[in-house]
Amino acid sequence: GKYGVYQFVYQAKDASKRENSAPITKTITVYDSTAPTLTFDREIIKEITVGYQYVLPTYTVYDNAPTEESTVHITVITPRGLAETVTDGKVKFLYKGTYKITYLVIDADGNNNFYAFEIIAKEA
Repeated sequence: GKYGVYQFVYQAKDASKRENSAPITKTITVYDSTAPTLTFDREIIKEITVGYQYVLPTYTVYDNAPTEESTVHITVITPRGLAETVTDGKVKFLYKGTYKITYLVIDADGNNNFYAFEIIAKEA
């Protein structure tokens, strides 16, 4: 079924179809508590040379709700502590050190999942 709030009203009738009782209302809330997940088309690399650009793996969203209603936020945190949003699926490694790549997937009901990977940029 669909998620949401449903109300059911019950009222008893006797054999002659007369309503001899007050109606009883029951409210049932059906909600989604399942977090969406991501799968990636390949492994994320562990090391790269400073100055190179890396194309992140593509991902697929899985959820019990329509996946087109899910949002994925990709962020890279540089060795200098700067957080940058990744919009084109590419990361440029300008500095030596550890880069943290994070994926946050959120479905329409606010359920979420978090993935984090580290890539170390080394001098050539």
